[in-house]
Amino acid sequence: MAIILLSFVGKQDPFPQKNQEEGSIVTLIKELSQHKNQTIKNAILLHTEGTSTEAELTRDWIQENYSCDEIQLIPVINQLSDDPVNLTLAIQEAKKALRIAQNLQQKGDILAFNASSGTPVMKSTWAILQSAGYAPHSNVWQVRNPYQLKSNQERVFPTNLNSLKKEFDLQIITKQIINYNYSSALLTIKNSSLYHPKIEDAINYGKLRLSFNFNQAYSLVNKHDDKVMKNLANELGALRQKNLLTLIKEVYFKASVKLKQKEYADFLVWLVAFHENLLKYLLMKQFGDESQWASKRWPDIQKDIINNIRDFDHGRLQEQIEQEYPNLRFLNIPVMMKIIQYNNYNKQELIERINLLDRYVRDRNLFIHEITAINDIKKPEDLDREMFKILQQLTKKMPDINPFDYLNKIILRNLKILSNKY
Repeated sequence: MAIILLSFVGKQDPFPQKNQEEGSIVTLIKELSQHKNQTIKNAILLHTEGTSTEAELTRDWIQENYSCDEIQLIPVINQLSDDPVNLTLAIQEAKKALRIAQNLQQKGDILAFNASSGTPVMKSTWAILQSAGYAPHSNVWQVRNPYQLKSNQERVFPTNLNSLKKEFDLQIITKQIINYNYSSALLTIKNSSLYHPKIEDAINYGKLRLSFNFNQAYSLVNKHDDKVMKNLANELGALRQKNLLTLIKEVYFKASVKLKQKEYADFLVWLVAFHENLLKYLLMKQFGDESQWASKRWPDIQKDIINNIRDFDHGRLQEQIEQEYPNLRFLNIPVMMKIIQYNNYNKQELIERINLLDRYVRDRNLFIHEITAINDIKKPEDLDREMFKILQQLTKKMPDINPFDYLNKIILRNLKILSNKY
């Protein structure tokens, strides 16, 4: 394992003048190379105007004793030299060194931060950068004063704040998942110590399923052997076969997500999709069997239904429709609404619920055609419940929980297990 060392240089490096004890940089390098069996590949040493000589002496000592590929001495900006307790400036300079180190870093290389040289502010920068997530593959090392060392203490020891970073990441990802923000969660977890390929696939599954990309979502989770992932894949079976009622249910699940996110304009778009396809489904049931049109597109199905309307109830239905819509050729939403309400063919309770949706569809039309703002939807929970009850009247196979909420529980449970494990 190769090490890239980053450190500010202090007045005690490489050896204090008063007693010639080893300074923290020398002590850390010896510990890493001799006792940890790690090769010092590069060293990046930051120094102020007042520690330039110490930096040169430290470089010379490393070159004499170790075969580093490169040792870089980096002078900090004058402002930090004049004000070495300025934390903002110290972090700024440390980040510059970190970028250099990360350009040198190859797979398997570990960054070693020396948190025992320089002013107290300079020493603290490395732990701050690590905990903020700037350096995922790194260790922060402390070197104790040999004159204050107790018998049960090691002189060199790590003080990593990765656990704190893990807590931050878990909080952020949890909020993103709860809000169904799978795209942001993917970006967060890829740069987190909580990363696991199975969790990444589960999050990506949610993103793809929300996008109605069922085939790709299926392939992501079906490749895993465990039962939970296989069940997620199995949920997509009827969706991949484009079963209309299953697709309508999926539109409801997505519309419900948009409602919870308070993305009301997007919700109304999906509400219209739910409403229109629900009417199509009811017409297909009214004038035949859904399976007979399984391989046909809507324009062809529409022609078949219009032909059936001409003979339905001895032509009385067509006569009633053509009083308002002469020369019936297309089945738009108003026409379909009249058809499903004809002669109480469908249950009155179902019709009332569909009429409720129809009023919200008008709000969507205002938004689309007149670019009217949609700031709120009154009683969104009631609207969600009515959509759910419509589907309950059509199928007994309605889950107790939205599949996206179930997915979120799976993801968060596995994240919590992973955060406790490592």
